Amino acid sequence: MLLLFARSIEKDGAALCQEGAPIKLIIIDSINAILGRRSMNAESVMVQQIGDEAKTLQDGFKRVLAVQRKYKIAVILTSHVRAEMDQMEFLGNLILLIVGGNDTTRNSMSALAYGLDLFPDQRAKLEGDPSLIQNSVQEIIRWQTPLAHMRRTATEDSELEGQTIRAGDKLALWYISANRDESVFEDPDSIIVDRPNARRHLAFGHGIHRCVGARLAEMQIAILLEEMAKRRMRVNVVGEPTRVAACFVHGYRKLPVEITKY
Repeated sequence: MLLLFARSIEKDGAALCQEGAPIKLIIIDSINAILGRRSMNAESVMVQQIGDEAKTLQDGFKRVLAVQRKYKIAVILTSHVRAEMDQMEFLGNLILLIVGGNDTTRNSMSALAYGLDLFPDQRAKLEGDPSLIQNSVQEIIRWQTPLAHMRRTATEDSELEGQTIRAGDKLALWYISANRDESVFEDPDSIIVDRPNARRHLAFGHGIHRCVGARLAEMQIAILLEEMAKRRMRVNVVGEPTRVAACFVHGYRKLPVEITKY
């Protein structure tokens, strides 16, 4: 998404760079990279640079807001909610909007290839009936759960399954466990493309914290499957995946495949 955004603002580069140093854009392939949890090298960063510090990032986007009407992300960032954010909260939300759907959606797309290869009978069922694509999208997201957990704070005293929870307690919500709950999903470790309750997954969170980009993610994965079906394209896994070494991002660093037709 950031790549497309960067391309779209190139046309207005002169207007955006009136103040101070030229705007520099960084396009990053992982949340860990943008948070500084691993080094950003040539493999993890495609650069038209955005500057040396996070403040440069923020200053650059303030100039982007000058032409906000042309860019949807700028419209979001200049809503009435923006007035209630301090500097760091604004920057955090900006990064979340740009990067939040990057790792999650592409890891779900990798899971699509890996998971359907693990369950060839389900792949054959999907290939034979494209009407199952929309449900398969939900099932792939459930099976992969690209973000394993999230931490929340209890706002009131409660009790869950005999466990007392006090207001102010910090809770880890393990979405990946909920999405493999045997009491909700039959044979939860398997991909079942026509699973009747696939949409009950919690990979997008719940309530006011539900992922703001959920519909976009679903649409992107559905379009990928639809275009593969039009071309009768099949992605075959030819080696074991290298996984992201993290407990938060549940994803793939490398997945060797070959593309064939069916």
